[in-house]
Amino acid sequence: MLRLLYYMYPGLDWAFVYVDDFAFLIRRRWANKLAWAPLATMAALGFLLSWKKTIMGLVNTWLGFQIQTKLPAAAVGHLKHRVMVALLKDISDGKRFSYDEIAEGLGRLQWATNAFPLVKPFLQPFWAWKQRLIAALEMFGTLLLFRHLAQEDKIGKKVPQSLRLSGSR
Repeated sequence: MLRLLYYMYPGLDWAFVYVDDFAFLIRRRWANKLAWAPLATMAALGFLLSWKKTIMGLVNTWLGFQIQTKLPAAAVGHLKHRVMVALLKDISDGKRFSYDEIAEGLGRLQWATNAFPLVKPFLQPFWAWKQRLIAALEMFGTLLLFRHLAQEDKIGKKVPQSLRLSGSR
């Protein structure tokens, strides 16, 4: 679809698509004449357009990113920025997190670094934190299994020699 739009409307500087969300960057001198044309073409081809999400302006929010077309620049939108600042503050304050909270927070931070790729390497400690938690959960599960087997051995059930801890009788 993007190739067709570029071919039909050479005045489009940039067109972006993410699943079913489109964004077009059009020079100001073409904006009034060209802004409606890609939308009309998409509607004519049967695309379902969400008119409540259709915005024309110098600053827009697209997929949670605030895009400033005049600069051009992209930043994390204000609402998502607040959520991520609160998350980073909780981490720096030493708050305890569950595995699901770590995974969700890491997903948010990973998403935010799409606007700032040079920051991605700084997520490595967060990924290591998640991996350590996985290793700790695996170790905890192993210890529970051994405890269960030891209890079975105490109540008279035989535990195969291959599963016994060294030094146990």
